[in-house]
Amino acid sequence: MTKTPAYELCSAIFILLNAAFVIWETQHRADVAASHSGDTKAKLDSVYFTTVAVIFCLIFVLDIVLRILAERVEFIASRDWAWNFFDVVVSITAVLEVIVNGITYDAATHAAGVGRFLRKFSMLRILRLLRVIRVTRSPRVIRFICELRVMVLSLTGSLKSLAWAIVLIMIILLVFGVCITDGVIAYCVSSQSMGAESTKEMRRYFGTVPAATLSLYMAMSGGDDWANLMRAIDPLPWEYKLLLLSFTSFAILALLNVVTAVFVNTAIQRSKNDREMAVQQEMENESELIAIIQEVFMELDTNHSGALSFEEFERHIDDDKIIAFLRSREIDVRQIRTLFHLLDTDQTGDVDMEEFVAGILRLKGGATTLDMAVLNYQLVSVQHQIEYVVSIMKPFSPAAQQPMV
Repeated sequence: MTKTPAYELCSAIFILLNAAFVIWETQHRADVAASHSGDTKAKLDSVYFTTVAVIFCLIFVLDIVLRILAERVEFIASRDWAWNFFDVVVSITAVLEVIVNGITYDAATHAAGVGRFLRKFSMLRILRLLRVIRVTRSPRVIRFICELRVMVLSLTGSLKSLAWAIVLIMIILLVFGVCITDGVIAYCVSSQSMGAESTKEMRRYFGTVPAATLSLYMAMSGGDDWANLMRAIDPLPWEYKLLLLSFTSFAILALLNVVTAVFVNTAIQRSKNDREMAVQQEMENESELIAIIQEVFMELDTNHSGALSFEEFERHIDDDKIIAFLRSREIDVRQIRTLFHLLDTDQTGDVDMEEFVAGILRLKGGATTLDMAVLNYQLVSVQHQIEYVVSIMKPFSPAAQQPMV
């Protein structure tokens, strides 16, 4: 039941409704707080929201239980184990939030603090919408959300690359940040201006290693203009200005482009490795190709008889459009008679649409390793059959019937 499209659709609908409910509840609390409504109205609304939250909580817990019973070990060993773990965490936080809200509303400060902490995990329930897009396997749904699915796959598949990109960026930021911070500290100590107003801006940007790292990151990512950092270190020697300028050029022109290229490559690989997407794309490509082949057949069948004779096939095969199409399928059109006999699988002398479509699909492209293996198997089989026939006929051969001298 849990693998049926109907169950997946119901699960997606409840996840969508829960996300809408979380957004509505948050906005309602904001409106109540802004209107300075009394505690009575807030508690009355809290009863309604808690009731709906309990219903959603029961539904999602039931969903987890059913999937665990159905998949058993596969629940934590399948390729979607990370999303399953994510669902379990979201369900646990929802259960804890319902329990805390059920024990007390705002009577106990500690309980209210726990409730506010658990409420922060509400965003995870909205993130479950990404899970619906990521793990759906319905061909109709995949066709409808094809581009969105590719983006979600790229996003989830790039988390590992994101982690290593953060490591690389942090190393580079620390290298340049330590160098500039050391220069700032040395200047302030030598000029005895550690607390002076003239060095306040410089110390704010580069007074400590964390501050310098954050300042360089903002200059690299657009959080702050790097010209402000350049003006802040104006009292320092020229080599520090050159160092900051070198960092900005390297980060913007090289580092960010390399990181972007890695993310793009990861996105392409993830979209290619998506099994459901690959199957759907192959089905769509084959459907489009069959439609084109059928159009070519109807152009060749000028008398609309529903079948092609060899004369008809030979007379119209010279059309430039048809030749271009067959060559795009890597089909040699110079051997017309051989091509016609290959398409005429039932050897009736006519090629109908079904034979034409099946033949073109079979003949498209070059020979694959599987084709060569099948051909080799058939040749070996024929060789064994010939040897068997020869061994049977050998006693009846004229040489075998001659008397021994």
